[in-house]
Amino acid sequence: MKTVRSDSLVSRGVRFGWLPGLCACFAAHSQPSLFAWKNVNIQGMGYVTGMVIHPLAPHDIYIRTDVGGAYRFDRAAQRWLPLLDRFGTADSAYGVESIAVDPNDANTVYAAVLMNRVYSATGGGFYNETTWGEVLVSHSRGVWWTRTGMPAGIYMGPNDAYRGTTGERLAVDPVRRGVVYFASRQNGLWRLDGSGWTQLGGGIEQSGTSPGIPFVLAGAQKLYAGVYGSGVWASADGGATWTPVGGATNPARGVLLPGGTLVVTYGGDEGATAGSVGRYQNGEWKDITPLGLYAAYSGVSFETSGNRLAVAQNGGRNVFYSSDLGDSWQRVPVTDISAQPPYYPLPSAANFYGHAGDWGNAALAIDPAKPTRLLQTNGYGVIDTEDFTAAAPVWSWKMQNLEELGVQDIKVPPLVTLPGSNEPAADLLSADVDMIGLRHMSRDEAPNATIGTVVYVAQATSLAFCASQPQYTAWVGWDEAVGWQAVLTGYSADNGKTWEPFANVSPGSAGKIAMSATDPKRLVWAPTHAATPQYSADGGRTWQVCTVNGNPLPGSWQLTSEWWAGGVLAADAVDGNRFYFYNNGLFYSSVDGGATWQPGNATWPTTEPVPYTIMVNVVPNPEAAGDVWVSMAANQNEPGRFPLFHSTDGGQTFSAVSSADSANFVAFGKGSSGAPAIYIHGRAGGATTDAIYRSLDLGASWTRLSDPTQQQFGNIAVLAGDMRQADLVYVGTGGRGIFYGYGPAMSPGKPSFTPQGVSNAASYQGGGVAAGEVVTIFGQDLGDTPIATAALDEAGSLSAILQGTQVLFDGEPAPLLFASAGQVGAAVPYSVAGTSTTSVQVSHDGALSFPVTLSVAPAVPGIFTLSAQGTGAGSVLNSDYTVNSPSNPAARGDYVAIYATGEGETSPAGVDGVITLSATLLPLLTVTARIDGLDAKVAFAGEAPGIVAGVLQVNAQIPAGAHPGPAVPVVIEVAGIPSQTGVTVAVK
Repeated sequence: MKTVRSDSLVSRGVRFGWLPGLCACFAAHSQPSLFAWKNVNIQGMGYVTGMVIHPLAPHDIYIRTDVGGAYRFDRAAQRWLPLLDRFGTADSAYGVESIAVDPNDANTVYAAVLMNRVYSATGGGFYNETTWGEVLVSHSRGVWWTRTGMPAGIYMGPNDAYRGTTGERLAVDPVRRGVVYFASRQNGLWRLDGSGWTQLGGGIEQSGTSPGIPFVLAGAQKLYAGVYGSGVWASADGGATWTPVGGATNPARGVLLPGGTLVVTYGGDEGATAGSVGRYQNGEWKDITPLGLYAAYSGVSFETSGNRLAVAQNGGRNVFYSSDLGDSWQRVPVTDISAQPPYYPLPSAANFYGHAGDWGNAALAIDPAKPTRLLQTNGYGVIDTEDFTAAAPVWSWKMQNLEELGVQDIKVPPLVTLPGSNEPAADLLSADVDMIGLRHMSRDEAPNATIGTVVYVAQATSLAFCASQPQYTAWVGWDEAVGWQAVLTGYSADNGKTWEPFANVSPGSAGKIAMSATDPKRLVWAPTHAATPQYSADGGRTWQVCTVNGNPLPGSWQLTSEWWAGGVLAADAVDGNRFYFYNNGLFYSSVDGGATWQPGNATWPTTEPVPYTIMVNVVPNPEAAGDVWVSMAANQNEPGRFPLFHSTDGGQTFSAVSSADSANFVAFGKGSSGAPAIYIHGRAGGATTDAIYRSLDLGASWTRLSDPTQQQFGNIAVLAGDMRQADLVYVGTGGRGIFYGYGPAMSPGKPSFTPQGVSNAASYQGGGVAAGEVVTIFGQDLGDTPIATAALDEAGSLSAILQGTQVLFDGEPAPLLFASAGQVGAAVPYSVAGTSTTSVQVSHDGALSFPVTLSVAPAVPGIFTLSAQGTGAGSVLNSDYTVNSPSNPAARGDYVAIYATGEGETSPAGVDGVITLSATLLPLLTVTARIDGLDAKVAFAGEAPGIVAGVLQVNAQIPAGAHPGPAVPVVIEVAGIPSQTGVTVAVK
């Protein structure tokens, strides 16, 4: 072992330069009902409205979105980590108004989200809903969140106008610990301190209309707030009093520079043209608009080490930088953007030859981990360039695992290969917001093309396929850029490889489409805005009005809006003449191909108000004619829940499935023994939180497949199974793309391990984990051969990925010490602290293991040994910094350094993967030591300098009464919890 001397082994940590050597010490020696869950690889398709980079290492990058939650960037794996998936439909936190970090704490981040709801009864089972915002705080880098208690009535509009062009409405005071400010759209400026939230007055103008107060900045001496309509205001007393300091009246974003200089960009909403850039220094404003190019500006960033200021207009990717605080500027050239998902629209005359990355340019950030790197967010996602000062900077999309697509429908045609060929069929088809829809050849690869032409934004609202000839499929939709009357349709005979629009679109626009189970030319279309449903016998060339009792079949109230995603129209999956239709509590069926309809069930076995429930889905059994199931997801103003409904007589009557407590969505997939599998999103067995369940016996019993403490699927919009593949189900959402879950039938070649395979890397004992503990995971297919050893990422932290292997604790990547096919060494993320269990998964080359649940303990101490077997001579240094051994024993009365792990939380709080640079990171729990059964004086117990946080160094004095010998027992205790027995130190 190579060591670097420190001042004193008695009271200080010893800095090591032998991290690979320590890794060698770490090496060498379930829950089957839960599915593994991943995102279908789509990459983006939502507005990333803000970005904040933490000033402290590891310089975490956070982004916020309008409807898709917040993310943190995994620098090692170059992918985004979703942070708000643990919130469900009832309190979805997917709309994020602002995000901010605590400049003094690398683990703490705040997010302002639209999530609070309160209901007031209006009679008949109906309620009025009132919503307002909440500010969440995480002390685990976004893994776990708590509410701060924002008062009722504070309006937030994360998807409103000015969502991306205005700045961060949250700011953390760098001097007053625990003080946070929130600048609202309509309700003034607020401050959070130990007493809770209070509104600030002090003379600041209280704008009552959006965008209100677009940003607030907290400096060491002053606070600044931009008020739209009146300019910039300042406070020198923590917000008690405010003074207008001028500037233009349309402030958008701002940044505080060292020394208190303020730079503000001025502009408006997307598409605005008027604006500028101003600098406020020493009480005076100066117009520093780059190159005199007056336009609407938005993004602004400053990086201290490079002394560079960067600003951007809110469209066209017009970015400028300055090295003299804005007195002179250089333009960042607009070049192509690499790594673009294939289906993004390319520059063309229709979009004025603009790149996808040129629209909705929002936040701008210079990366403190690499001061030449510049990141920018836009209406599609995130782009960056490694050197924005280069003559021709190379821009690249950063989209891995950034999934913000809004999904209206998913269909999984049961086709393995295209007829007459060996060409594989698509894994799934999706109807989507903005990008019209996608043909997903592989759920793990970004799609190649959309299902229709997208000039700006367009939406498919429904998909259908022929059950007996699933290569035939159709969709309907509308052009969002023009309006719902702009009809879009598609018909395909080759599994969606090619599409042709319907020859006749006279029935209406968007809505729902159904295709006969036996005749792909037989279609029924129920357009949006409650238009009369019509049927076609020739693939959409001609249409006839559907009738009931000689009159036109009424349109469905559930199709009042083109944005509503319920599936109220369906074709029977066996009988080609049967179709089903739902309208506001009334169920209809047709047995002549959709021409005439008969009223069926009108009484539903539930006490909840069925009429005016929007999200209703009619789902026929794929293997039994006339067998139809209906799910209803309560509106946000309906706090009640609906049972799962089932009819065996073609919809004439329905009964409630008693084995399921509630079902928001239902779908069918391949079963394991004759009957198809039924999937629901809902509750069973008395559960109080929604999850995905499966029944393999047609609803007689249910097994939970998802863990609601880890994933609640937020604004779920659609559920779909796969009749080709058992143990596979898809979940489409209203802002987090498409998830898929898979079980044992799809597990060959995927990483696998058991709870018993996870042990303390020092003691090789299991039974639970502690925050920061170094563990070894034994299993199969965990990584590559040969072994991959530890490496540092670009921020100087221990990398969380080695040759494609990652270990995830509650979704949080763990720093890795080594990885191989049979075992992986990892440091348990500090985010597990305070929890009773943690869900652990291993990912290798994108293949994800099933989750394994482990208990979490305050401490699980273990002493490292030289043999790396958990027993024998400990990893101990003598007072002269040499390795203790039988041939080099320590004298009684001398201090030795004992190396261990599993001590739990630290003060200050440990940061995952950060290399400890000094001996100031100390365990929260008391550490003691015994040598030869005698109490040993502990002069120092803290994180070992030069090694990743989680490795403990204990400097203990060998008792005078200890017996000499080559193998004297040594034990440490953390809060009374002992390390393993059988570890020794040599004493002379």
